Amino acid sequence: IKKQHTTGLLRNGYAVIHEAVPPNVCQLLRSEIDSLEHNGILASNATHLVNAATGDKITLDKRGVLEADLHDPRVTSSAPLCVRLSQNGALSTMICLYSDRMSLHGQTAKVQLNLGGGACFPLHRDSASDIDDRVI
Repeated sequence: IKKQHTTGLLRNGYAVIHEAVPPNVCQLLRSEIDSLEHNGILASNATHLVNAATGDKITLDKRGVLEADLHDPRVTSSAPLCVRLSQNGALSTMICLYSDRMSLHGQTAKVQLNLGGGACFPLHRDSASDIDDRVI
């Protein structure tokens, strides 16, 4: 992770780091994710909306996008490499080194699988700044 990645992350809310994970590790990660799907551990990804005026919640499933939270005990036992990657503190460390405006006080990771056929997962932020302090 280089300074320009952190700058882009702070400016845009995301950063693309080409070749951050070697191809052989990507293959191992994909194998774990495929195993999670085969064993029925992945669930449909959904968007959760909250009506600010009423507090009512709406859940919208995304067609063809599956996911699992890496804190789920079924995932931790079935996908140890995915879990280790999610626990890597490099992002938090580099943000602290390169930015005096921001630090990460926690991180959450999920695995996702796109089943094809037009299914996609749009680039987004999980919440608005007036709801909580998550920004990336």
